[in-house]
Amino acid sequence: MLSPGGQPAWAARLLQEVDLGEIAGDIERFGRDDRWLREKLGLLRKDFPGMFIAVHERRVVASGRTLLEVRRKLVSAGMDPRRCVIRLVLAVEPDWML
Repeated sequence: MLSPGGQPAWAARLLQEVDLGEIAGDIERFGRDDRWLREKLGLLRKDFPGMFIAVHERRVVASGRTLLEVRRKLVSAGMDPRRCVIRLVLAVEPDWML
């Protein structure tokens, strides 16, 4: 069944529940956090070699040897892992040969 806007009814309900402003803010913040992480990667390698790190608002908020460990730390701290940039920090920068 289609809604008055011509969308399936389930899609119309989903769109009613979504705050597009919140999503746009999340995308912007993810971009800032990802850029910060890439800029600081050399320094982060010294402190977190071979570890997963979670970045939120341009700071490391959790780290651990496994992704599961980082996610558990975030949840324990009352943070939503889906709102963090999580990345594995390799101990050395890869030497790419193509």
